Amino acid sequence: MDPKSFEQAARKVQTFIQTDIPKIVQVEGKNHFKQSFRDEGFTDEILVKWPDISEKAKDRKRRKNGSLTPILTDSGNLGDSIDADIEPGQVVFGSDVPYAKRHNEGEKGTPKRQFMGPSKALEKKIIDKIDRQLKQFFNPI
Repeated sequence: MDPKSFEQAARKVQTFIQTDIPKIVQVEGKNHFKQSFRDEGFTDEILVKWPDISEKAKDRKRRKNGSLTPILTDSGNLGDSIDADIEPGQVVFGSDVPYAKRHNEGEKGTPKRQFMGPSKALEKKIIDKIDRQLKQFFNPI
């Protein structure tokens, strides 16, 4: 590889590391955490379903086909509130809904219904996506 080509490739990799990887983490993370609401549980290595509270189950709405609406999705506010900010060296996920922490971590008398946190499955998705894109730099088609 001639020096000019090497410099161009190095710039592409640097941009990928500084710009593209944080965006990959941001998008994959938001998608993974929002999937918790569709799955009615959180996936770290495996999906752990949320507990259903019998008295609350009575209040769940039914769809036209007779099935119950997913837990924590009455308004959709909590799932829709998941956001991620790219900061130097990290991506920070959060929610501005006041009751998000109570559901995600649980409190006295409130069952934990985690939807966000460290996840081996998410890490694998991110690593696989980064790996595929890096291979394109070094093995152009």
